[in-house]
Amino acid sequence: MGKRAFFRNHFMRSVGAKSAVLMALVAAPVMASANCLLSKTVCSSYDLDFPVNINTTTGPALTVMGGNAGIGTTAPQTLMQVGDGGEVGKMAINSLDGTFGQLQIGNPFPHGEASMVFLSGVTGFGSEATSSLGLSAVWSLGVGGYGIGGEKFAFNNVAHGPILTMTSAGFVGIGTTSPTSLLQVAGTEAGTIAYISNADAAGTALSAQNEDSGFYGALGTPTYGVYSNGQAGGTTAWANVSDERLKTQIEVIPDALERLLSLRGVSYHWKDKKRDQKEGEKIGLIAQDVEKVFPQAVINVQGTKMVSSTDLMGPMIQGMKQMNEKLQSLERENQELKARLNAIEAALSKSM
Repeated sequence: MGKRAFFRNHFMRSVGAKSAVLMALVAAPVMASANCLLSKTVCSSYDLDFPVNINTTTGPALTVMGGNAGIGTTAPQTLMQVGDGGEVGKMAINSLDGTFGQLQIGNPFPHGEASMVFLSGVTGFGSEATSSLGLSAVWSLGVGGYGIGGEKFAFNNVAHGPILTMTSAGFVGIGTTSPTSLLQVAGTEAGTIAYISNADAAGTALSAQNEDSGFYGALGTPTYGVYSNGQAGGTTAWANVSDERLKTQIEVIPDALERLLSLRGVSYHWKDKKRDQKEGEKIGLIAQDVEKVFPQAVINVQGTKMVSSTDLMGPMIQGMKQMNEKLQSLERENQELKARLNAIEAALSKSM
C-alpha cells in the first residue's frame, strides 16, 4: 500500500526568505483532533486554509471547507465564493485582447459561438453572441455602445433591428432607439402594430389615464369597449353591427313616444369638484329615469349606471314615427273640419 501525504501542524521557514513555506510529510496516516490550518496560527476547524502571508494573521487568502472554496472569506456558503459580501469589487475578469470579450459562456471555446459574451459594457446573448455584438449577435443587451447611444438600456436583434429601448429620461421605445414619449411604438411592416387581448374574459384589456380623463377597452361585459370621460372625436363616425341576418325576434318598439315623453331633459353639475370645475354645467338624461322605460339602454358598470345613447336611437325614431302619425291624423281631421266649415259658410251665403 502506498504512502499518503498529510499536512500537520508543523512548519519550516526558508532561510533568508521573507515568506515561509509550510511543508510536512508524514509517512503514515496521523489522526488529529482538528484539521490543519496552513497559517502562522495553530490548527483550526478549516479543512484547508492558505494565508496571505505567514507573517500576518489578518486572515486567509483561500479557504476550503466542507467541499466549498472561499476567496477572502473563511465561511464559503457555495462551491465557489469570492468575498465576504460586505464590500464591492471583490472579483474582476479582464482581457487585454478585447476582440472576444472579457468573459464568454458557451461552447465551443476559445473563440466559438458563445452563449453569452461581456464586452465593452455590452452583453450579448444567443447562438452567435460573438465579439461584434451589434453586428452579428442574435441578441445584444447593454448601456450605450454599438449604435445604441449613450445613457440607454436596450435590447437589440440583428434580424429585426431595435427591439426595446429605455432612455435615461424614462422613455420606452419599441422598434425605435430614440423614443420621445413615455411609450413609443414604431413599425416598418404592414399589418397590425399592436394587439391587446384579455382571453375573452370580462375585465379591462387596455387602460390609460391622464388626470381625470382617459380611455380603456375590454372584450366582454359588464365593462365597456371604449370609454372616455373627456372629449372624443374623429374624421369618421362610430359604427355598430346591425345586419338583419344576425338578428332574430325583431319587433317594433311599442309606446315609444309615450315612454320618451316620460323622460326628463335636465341640466346638472358633477359632484366631483375638480371635474365640475373643468366641465361646468352639463345637459343630458338621468340613467335611473331611462332605466324605468328603456332598461336595455342602461349599463351598470361596477355599480355606476351609464346610458347608451345608441340604444335610444331606435325608440326616438319610432317615437318620431308615432308623432308623425298623430300629426297626419290631425291634418286629416283639420281638412275635414275645413270642408265642413266651407259647406256651412256656403249654405249661409245662399240663405241670405
